[in-house]
Amino acid sequence: MQSMTHKNIRLTSVKNHQLDEVNRIIRTNAVEPLDENSVLRAALDHHLLENGSQSRAQLTLSTSKALGLSLKNQLHLAAAVECLHNASLIQDDLQDKDTLRRGQESVWSYFGSNAAINLTDLLIATSFVLLGHVDSQGCLPQLLNCMQRAIALTLQGQSRDLCEESTGRAVKTSLAVAESKSGPLFALCLELPLITASKFSSLNAAQQAGCFFGAGYQVLDDINDAASDQATENNANVVVALSEALSAKDAHYEAQAVARHYLDRAHQLAESLPNNCAALLIEYCLKLSQNLGELES
Repeated sequence: MQSMTHKNIRLTSVKNHQLDEVNRIIRTNAVEPLDENSVLRAALDHHLLENGSQSRAQLTLSTSKALGLSLKNQLHLAAAVECLHNASLIQDDLQDKDTLRRGQESVWSYFGSNAAINLTDLLIATSFVLLGHVDSQGCLPQLLNCMQRAIALTLQGQSRDLCEESTGRAVKTSLAVAESKSGPLFALCLELPLITASKFSSLNAAQQAGCFFGAGYQVLDDINDAASDQATENNANVVVALSEALSAKDAHYEAQAVARHYLDRAHQLAESLPNNCAALLIEYCLKLSQNLGELES
């Protein structure tokens, strides 16, 4: 799964001290059982030294606040999603052999592959612990099931991306991978607050909105990476896959149209959610659509 690193998506819609508190909650719960000299403590502190955009935490906080959840629930839901996202980044870096993350050495590169695997497992476990701190009015089983589903779908997308032959990959397969790698965690930012607020009838729209947004983001990321991926014949890239049947120029145009379709659908579905709770996701959609407009001009 990719980090939200596009310059247009780096938003500051919630107070910085709330994002700091999210990171504090993650670290406190993750390291509490560990020895003071544990390599996992050092690896987590290293990884959290640079926060990234924290877009998922922001989205969860914004959604939770709009639905009238307590500050405690806002923070712990955001921490659960952000903890899971950080686990995915550490695993991605290891599997892709990326040596840099957020301008510094990635966990596996600095501490070794074993530490990266163990820290990934620790953060996934911690994300479930954080849900246990939510005052969920009997909804904890639904929260746990929702999170497990998001993890399963994300891992399925990652597995298809890494394990299936990319040469000659069908465009439909590339789009499915794009949706499943990024969409489930964005959907989780909406789903967990809705479950906690007992807004169960909106879950299907929230899931679709998150998945469409994740797909749009991923296709835009592919457009930006098209030149480098074309050089390595990486058909996991949607633009490269489209180039099998289209000219390079037409492949870019088609990818832009696909990304815009996904973002428009995410926008429409987000508007249908109660209490205008997905207002920040709509803002994300508009930001990425602006990015697409700059590419098209």
